[in-house]
Amino acid sequence: MHILSLLPKQLQIRATVLTDLGIENLAWSGQDALDVITNLKKEDWAILGGDVLQWKDDGQHIELTYDNWYLDKIPEWSWHEYVVRSYEHTRRYILAYLEANKEKGIAFSFVVASLEQFDGLKQGSH
Repeated sequence: MHILSLLPKQLQIRATVLTDLGIENLAWSGQDALDVITNLKKEDWAILGGDVLQWKDDGQHIELTYDNWYLDKIPEWSWHEYVVRSYEHTRRYILAYLEANKEKGIAFSFVVASLEQFDGLKQGSH
């Protein structure tokens, strides 16, 4: 399942496609990014981490800032607890980043997983 299928139409159409950067992912700016993570939490998808991007001065091109975040799942956490913690961790990161970079066109992309995908990732790493 693709992340877009978890989101309302208004968030789907405001996504920025990152294929020009060689990245098979999408990014959202400011409030849209916060709305995306809220929807992911409602769908019980964890945010494993993400990347920060910035619009260039021309407003037409976006580039990686090479800032990022992640949250590993602690074995003692249930899946739902990890979903909630990853949402809270991501939300704090986004809000702090936006506060520190008020005048810059900032966007965020996310690495996400459902429980089934996450279990598959763990099994594939052995």
